[in-house]
Amino acid sequence: MLRIFAKLNTSEKVAIICRQSDIPAVQGALIKKHGGNWLFVDTVIADKNEVIYFDDGLIYQGFEGSNGPERYCKGIKILQD
Repeated sequence: MLRIFAKLNTSEKVAIICRQSDIPAVQGALIKKHGGNWLFVDTVIADKNEVIYFDDGLIYQGFEGSNGPERYCKGIKILQD
């Protein structure tokens, strides 16, 4: 499931697909990589057709998405290297 984490007292958030049992490990990895106090805040449930609506500040101008080296959103990163 898609899990949402937030860094306490900031506007920073992360959405990552993980199992319930992986939540503590993901929190630890977020703290190690990005510092601060990361908390699990919510789950997006696919079979209920839930979505996350967000504004990342990027202006869409017809970019055709890919998984290549040039990502549309620079915020997409690998949590663990």
